Formats: sequence, structure tokens, C-alpha cells
Amino acid sequence: MKLSFSISRDWDLILLAAFLFSIPLSIAVAFVFFSILAIRALVLLKKTNKPGPFPIAFKVIPLFCLLTLISTLFSYDFRRSLADNKELFHFLLIPILVLMLRTASRLRFSLQAVFLSMTVSVCIGLAEWLRKGTTTEARLKGATSHWMTYAGSLMLAFIFFLIYLLMTGRRREWLLILPVLIMSGGVIALSLTRNAWLGIAVSLFLFLICCKRRWLIAVVPIGLAAFFLLPSPVKQRISSIIDLNDPSNRDRIHMLYTGWHIFRDHPWTGAGPDTIPLVYHRYRHPQASQDNPHLHNNLMQLLAERGIFTALVFLLFCVLYLADLIRTLRQRRGRAKVLSLAALFAFVAFLVSGFFEYNFGDTEIRFLLLYFLTIPYLPISEDEYDQDEAIGRDLFSIS
Repeated sequence: MKLSFSISRDWDLILLAAFLFSIPLSIAVAFVFFSILAIRALVLLKKTNKPGPFPIAFKVIPLFCLLTLISTLFSYDFRRSLADNKELFHFLLIPILVLMLRTASRLRFSLQAVFLSMTVSVCIGLAEWLRKGTTTEARLKGATSHWMTYAGSLMLAFIFFLIYLLMTGRRREWLLILPVLIMSGGVIALSLTRNAWLGIAVSLFLFLICCKRRWLIAVVPIGLAAFFLLPSPVKQRISSIIDLNDPSNRDRIHMLYTGWHIFRDHPWTGAGPDTIPLVYHRYRHPQASQDNPHLHNNLMQLLAERGIFTALVFLLFCVLYLADLIRTLRQRRGRAKVLSLAALFAFVAFLVSGFFEYNFGDTEIRFLLLYFLTIPYLPISEDEYDQDEAIGRDLFSIS
């Protein structure tokens, strides 16, 4: 399929697509593209109108960054925390996207890049499973450094594209997206990553309640049939979710104990960004079997690392974003509403998963999350989305 001249010569869009494509495949390469994009965004900012308007939730992000810097000043290890502050630059992705994705065709091209990246990542995971199988000691990691990063990034893309497909998918989209989603769901199951399973389950359940209540009657029989077809290691991991005697479940309880005691000693600014590995042993539960690099819970991690104010600002961002998007959904229509719904439930999956894993600390997951969360607030009019639908363009159209 031949690309149009505007797409084939648009290097900003190509750089952005390359960045999005490389996120779950090579985070080092993604950082190279991100750095170039950040410089380009500064140039574009001088030539275009001020990006926005941003939702009020995005306006609390600078406060989160400021409080993180204050926490760094009082850190247990200032240099380590200062080095960790590079993650604050990741929030630049929001204005980058707003500046560079100003038309429906550009957004569609970026979504194609994310979908293609998801497809490649799933194929890598399947090849890994065919080569060595999967156990709790050797789980699927794809091209990432950790299985939770792998499953968490797939979870976000899985939810987004599944809801997009269920709400507006045309025949060609079903034929192209559904096989990848089936493989993706299988890989997520085979990764044995329970926080991703719970994120998907809760997000889809709430989606069905809100948008497809008639489908709820099919959930139980389909779920039971799928359970009996699952491999034994997956069934055992599912059964272990509610088992308080499971070693990993007990370890998570011990992490909450540790995080709470760190927070009690450092309530205002925390121990400092990225210092949990340094102080964990001092607060470890007497029955805990090991130290941990983080606390497997977003809120507890922020409380222990950065103190009460930073954690509250994180909560404020989540509440404001959900409230604003739910409010504006009532006023949206067509594809604009569908993309907003997909972003909303991807965020819900992230939040649920974040009760059991510090997924906000994963660079790959954070980049993808910011991408999906920005989509509903891109400067693209509903009329442009409607025109796309009217002439039959879908996710895989190129213009």
C-alpha cells in the first residue's frame, strides 16, 4: 500500500511512530527517539499555537514533579534520587503528542505503530513460550527486562484495542485486530502475571456493565470454558490469587507493612525517589523472606518514597482525570467517544493492576499510559472524526 506524500515526508510523525513502536521492544532505542522528539517539540512550540487546552488533571503534573524534587532534596541518598528524577521528563510526552497529533490521520498512523509493536511483541512472547515454556521461575518477558513490564504493557494495548474493536470495529478491523488480541490474551495468560489479569478482568467487567450489559450473561460460561482449557501453571496461578498462604501473597502483605513503617518515619518527603532498596532491610517484616526493590503498590510506593503530599497529588490526578473524562464522554459522539472509552478503561486496568505492582515505575508502561491518556484530549475536532467515518476510513486506513 503506497503512503501518501504527506505521511511519507512527515519526519516528525515518523519519529513519533518509531518511538511508539520501539517502547516494548527496546526502551534504549525509544529513549533516543524521545530525546529527538523533545527537541523537535520545542521548535514546534515556537511555530504553532500553544498546545491545549489541557484537562485540569494534566495541570497537577507540574506539582507532582515539584514535590518529587523536594523529596529528592531530603533523600536518604541524594545522588541516587536525583538520577531517578529523569523519569520526570517522561511527562513531556503529553505536549509532544498534542503538538504532533493534530489530525485524525496522524493519530491513526500513531495507533498503527502501537498496534504493530504490540503484534511484534506478542510474536516474541509466543516464540519464547514455544522455545522454553513458562513457569513461575522462568516467565515470559518478550523483549523487555521483566515479565511484569511485558504483561503490563501488553495489558494496556490489549484493553485499548479490544474496546475500540467492540465499540466500532468494521469487518476488516475484526479480521486484522481480533487474531492479534487472541494471541495477546494468550501471552498475557502464559506470562503468569496476576496483576495484569486482575487489571483486565476488572476493566472489562466495568466496561460490560457500563456499555454492553446484555453481554454479561455470556461472561460466566465463556470464563468457565476458558478456565478448563488453560494450561495447569495458569490455573494454579489463578487459584493462588485468593490464597493467603501463597508465598508471593504473603510477601506483598509484608511489603505493605514495610512501606507503612518507612512512611511513618518519613511522612512528609519520604525516604527519597528510588531509595526503597537501600532502606528496605531496616523496616522489613520479621517474617519476610527477602528484601524487595519496590513495594508492588503504586500508592504505598509513593508514600514511602516521596511522602504524603506527592501521594495525594497522584491520587488527585487519578480522580480528576477519571471525573473529567467521564463527564466529557456524555458530550462526545462517534469515534471520538470510542477512543475516549478505550483510554478510560485502559486507565482503569492500570489502576487496578497498580494495587499489586508498582507499574507506574515501569518506563515502558508509563510511556504507553501517557500516550493513551492523551488521546481523548488531542486537538482533533469531532467533525473530523465524523468525516473519517463517513468516508469509510478505519484504523488501518492510510491517508
